[in-house]
Amino acid sequence: MASDNNLGDDPRLVFNLPGTWYPVAITDEGASEQDVERMVQGIVGPADDAAVLRRQMHDQVVDACAEAMEGGAVAMYFGKELEKDAPFPVNITVYQPPGLRMSPAIGTESEEVFGILRMGFEDADDEFVEVEGANFRALRRVLIEKDDSFHVEAPEDETPEEAALRAEAEKLQFERMRVDYWAHVPDTKQIVIVSFVTQMAMIKHLMLELFDLFIAASRFVTDSTDQDDAGTVTEAENAAAEESSS
Repeated sequence: MASDNNLGDDPRLVFNLPGTWYPVAITDEGASEQDVERMVQGIVGPADDAAVLRRQMHDQVVDACAEAMEGGAVAMYFGKELEKDAPFPVNITVYQPPGLRMSPAIGTESEEVFGILRMGFEDADDEFVEVEGANFRALRRVLIEKDDSFHVEAPEDETPEEAALRAEAEKLQFERMRVDYWAHVPDTKQIVIVSFVTQMAMIKHLMLELFDLFIAASRFVTDSTDQDDAGTVTEAENAAAEESSS
């Protein structure tokens, strides 16, 4: 079935991500069930006593992808670790709705496209910062949000003491850091939004440096791009496949 979220002949953004990541493709039918299952197994593991956590994570990912789909998302990437025993809880969502293009009256140079884009956010409290991708330019915007979505599902055999600890944990206030990169597709008037989300807002500056490096190593490719260039998209997928098969 053809999907409104399929890119067709449009350029697609390819990442070269370090560590272990689990990509989840999104179509107009929602998240790829195979991708979600692989991600849940890779992050939570197959242990019998983790069944509740696996089910909870599965449902959360499916819901997150459904919400992202409404905004024109084509893929999400779920980070597990940068290297062995170095957890990296970061999600990446790529939004590429077909209607996200600048006015026909402007050209295709980044300065013109960014000029129009900045005008739409001139009343924002935060400022755009320009960053460079491998073959494109982007405007970065940082948002720190309160995250009140933390919830721990109670096990069937929960004791009163465990219930009290769970209730206290759910009262904790967390901050969520969202970093949006408004990427200009080269030689077009199209914008692609790459959104990084993490609960590690307490190390904001370090996370920004890492995200900027991820963007710097990414590039837009088309069907006519050399296979050597297009192959970088598989690095994250290969890491996920290796992890799930080990």
